[in-house]
Amino acid sequence: MRRRAFTAWDAALLVALLAGNFALLLPRIGAEGWALRAEILSDGGARILPLSRTGQVEVRGPLGVSRLDFGPQGVRFLGSPCPNQACVRSGWASRPGQIIACLPNRVAVRVFSGNVAKEEVDAVSR
Repeated sequence: MRRRAFTAWDAALLVALLAGNFALLLPRIGAEGWALRAEILSDGGARILPLSRTGQVEVRGPLGVSRLDFGPQGVRFLGSPCPNQACVRSGWASRPGQIIACLPNRVAVRVFSGNVAKEEVDAVSR
């Protein structure tokens, strides 16, 4: 008698393992889920934007106002008072962990997912 490669018991075990993993993951998802967010850091403090919505925001820095565009495609600088406009040319930040910044105007934006934005600061530059 030949043994089948995949039995009903194997399928039941696979379903039980998948259900257990889902049950452990469900409390971490929360109401907002794993949606992308952007954390804007400036001299004025920190602000979090949900990237599920579309809009523009102005952030004041020491040189003036930086304008940001955000939406499901990510976040980007539309304009800033810095001399070389490197922040505007950097384009969209859309993946968790990506950071775009206007260093002369002291405005930085970090994309993250999940329910937690705050992490330990490992360095500060002035």
